[in-house]
Order: sequence, then structure tokens, then C-alpha cells
Amino acid sequence: MLHRSEINKIMNLSDIIKKNFKLSADTEINDEHGPGDLDGWDSLGHVILINAIQKEYSILIDMDEMIEIESILDIRKLLETKGVSAF
Repeated sequence: MLHRSEINKIMNLSDIIKKNFKLSADTEINDEHGPGDLDGWDSLGHVILINAIQKEYSILIDMDEMIEIESILDIRKLLETKGVSAF
């Protein structure tokens, strides 16, 4: 479980997505977005995004979990199941 001081150090999920796909800061990120909806979110971008999420939140996402992700909402739900509460 993360301490309150650690929460401030962690990027939020939208920022991770914008950084990894090199999107502008004002790009709106919605829970319904998925692969193909945002520039850069193709098959390779998906793998890179999952890797960044694993590093940022210090979690492991297995291949089956990665394949099941079809939207940002799916990522949020997965983070919750992994015990991540600050995203």
C-alpha cells in the first residue's frame, strides 16, 4: 500500500498515457478510449503503455491481463484489482 507522500510522486494514468503516446497536455483522455482511439495506441504502443504502467505503479501485468485491456476503464479496473488506489 502506498503512503500519502508516495502518492504525490506517482503520475496519474492520464499523464502516463499522454507521455507515452506523446499527446499534448490538453488532449482529453476518456475511460472509453482504447487502442486505435488515441494517436500512438497501436499494438506496439499498447505494450509500451503497459510497461510504463507496470514501472510507474510497481506492479506486474501478465500477458492475459494485457490482452484483455480494451479501454482505459479496463486499465483502471485492473489497477484496482492490483491494489493501486492512486491513479
